[in-house]
Amino acid sequence: MVAVSAYAQTMLELSVKGEAGQMFSGDCYLLSRSGVIKRHRVSGEVPTRMLFPAKAVRCNLEKSSAKGLMVVTIKRGADVEFSQKSRYPFRWIVISSKGPWGAAGGGAFAARPTYQ
Repeated sequence: MVAVSAYAQTMLELSVKGEAGQMFSGDCYLLSRSGVIKRHRVSGEVPTRMLFPAKAVRCNLEKSSAKGLMVVTIKRGADVEFSQKSRYPFRWIVISSKGPWGAAGGGAFAARPTYQ
């Protein structure tokens, strides 16, 4: 039997806040417990919250409007790993937890970023 606290440590939360009703879509790359990185398509409406059973996550999200404010946050348990705010006129937000791509971080971009 797996202890609840051990399971909770592998759950990552992605929350998207900002101007209610704004739509977003993109890709999230999840590092599974077995060490495999898999791409998952995500989409939704602000505000929303997603839970991922993963060791690490990196997301490239596109806002539906360049004008709307969006704040994307990754939490591991109660700890915020990183929070990224959109910047006008940029529509793309990249955010990642600590993982194989390095330290937790993020940024706002005019063009679609590529996964590295």
